[in-house]
Amino acid sequence: MVLCAYVDMLNLEDHIKGHRFFRQAAEIAVEIYIRLYDHPVSEQDDDTNNTLANMSAAEAKKHKNKLRKQQLREQQEKQKLMEAERRKKEFQRSRNKEDAEEEKVKEEEIVAEKLEHCEKPLEEAMRFLQPLEDFSGNFIQTHYLGFEVYYRRKKHLLMLRCLKRMKKIDANNAKLHSCLMKFLKLVETEPIADERIRTLIEDELKTFGVKQGDSTKNIEELNEEFIKNHSNSLSHRAEGK
Repeated sequence: MVLCAYVDMLNLEDHIKGHRFFRQAAEIAVEIYIRLYDHPVSEQDDDTNNTLANMSAAEAKKHKNKLRKQQLREQQEKQKLMEAERRKKEFQRSRNKEDAEEEKVKEEEIVAEKLEHCEKPLEEAMRFLQPLEDFSGNFIQTHYLGFEVYYRRKKHLLMLRCLKRMKKIDANNAKLHSCLMKFLKLVETEPIADERIRTLIEDELKTFGVKQGDSTKNIEELNEEFIKNHSNSLSHRAEGK
């Protein structure tokens, strides 16, 4: 019985990162880190300051009082949670007096403010993206998120790999088109210095139908053609704009 449970646990460890719940959570995590990279918390704070600057003195005072009350409520709730956690730990210690002398590894406290001030959000995103690529490679959302991360890291070959995998899964997907247009725009505005990489990308782009002879088709024309061919699809028209 114990051996069967152990084998089941090993099977769970082997497949847990391929479970749909893990995949959904990892996708959300990657999206959050991408957003933190695009819109750091400091920028959001600046927006708040700009909002206050555009208010009258009375409105600004009212807004500050509202924020102060909200912060006070949040602090009180946090103190209640900390007190409940302290009581829980005391209760656990009282039940395990014989183990009180053993050293315990203190887990790092999860602080929301620390998480949202992430210094390297793209590196944190990779921690969740890699399992998605390893265990959920048959989902187009995996490679869409991969493209978005590699796009911000300027990894041309990895972006191209994501495009090819998206095309293999669903060649008519709207997100594939938007990623392809972003890739073409990037290559056009920021030419690749390495001739080998540039030649490889040009050869691979022929499979996407964006090459006309030795030159790449105009991005605006490709976009208009895409919208025209999918005029009855709202998602395709939205991605084409």
